Amino acid sequence: MKQQKAQKPKVAMARIDYARVKQVSSVVRLQEVLLSRSHWQSATQAPRLDVEPTSMMFTFFLADATWDFIPAAKLLEVQLGYRVEAFARIDGKKDGTELPLFQLECEWDVVFSVPEKFLPAQAEVMADFAVANGQLNAFPYVRQYVQD
Repeated sequence: MKQQKAQKPKVAMARIDYARVKQVSSVVRLQEVLLSRSHWQSATQAPRLDVEPTSMMFTFFLADATWDFIPAAKLLEVQLGYRVEAFARIDGKKDGTELPLFQLECEWDVVFSVPEKFLPAQAEVMADFAVANGQLNAFPYVRQYVQD
């Protein structure tokens, strides 16, 4: 089956129909969570500053979510891409300077086993499942990876 694109949230709080998600989450079982790709990029040369940065800013967000059903293997795979960015902020400067420190991108495969006669629900339901339940299962691993 062709990989399906889950709808990424357009705003910070996406509306997910959890009653629909339960149609899938009530029958699948988490099998494994795997880090499939990681890329780290740091500022190549730190700029010389007249003053110390006054604050740090981090952004952490889901950058991508897809799902794929593999009937022969009885597997449902959810792929999640995360991005973490860090900036040093110098308050009081007229230009509101933010200096990039690093960016981390990582992709995770969350694999679920499915019952014998499982058929994917509507694409919208599967997309909600990928974004909601996929993240719920991946987050402890993502958090630990970022902290390490």
